Amino acid sequence: MDDLEAMARYNKSDIKIGYKYMPCPRFIDNTRECIQEIEFLPRNTFDYCTTEKYVGCPFYLILTGDAKVCANIRKCPAFKNFELSDFEKFILMTDKYCVSENHKNCQRFILKAKGEEVPVSLHPDGHLVEGWSK
Repeated sequence: MDDLEAMARYNKSDIKIGYKYMPCPRFIDNTRECIQEIEFLPRNTFDYCTTEKYVGCPFYLILTGDAKVCANIRKCPAFKNFELSDFEKFILMTDKYCVSENHKNCQRFILKAKGEEVPVSLHPDGHLVEGWSK
């Protein structure tokens, strides 16, 4: 479904405090359809799903094939193990590394590009994080 089809599904319940907002095209009938493709969505993303903020959501950027997204993101333990209880902190980390041109500065990306083994617990900024798993 493209954005125009998604817009056609809006109704009067889409009016919020006197202005119309555009929810994510993958947020259909109050369901985050992206959860079918990305199995680790946090619960507190609705502010992104239900407003124009969705264009900055890392899950939306991954699923739309945005050119800035790191090619390793779907298999990256850093992406999957980041503390998703605070979606805003997750957004900051992904904006800084995973879904921007800056992903080339990610320590995980650099090691993988060199053909070196990447420790599971390596954070994109280079420090080791206890408890991360594949």
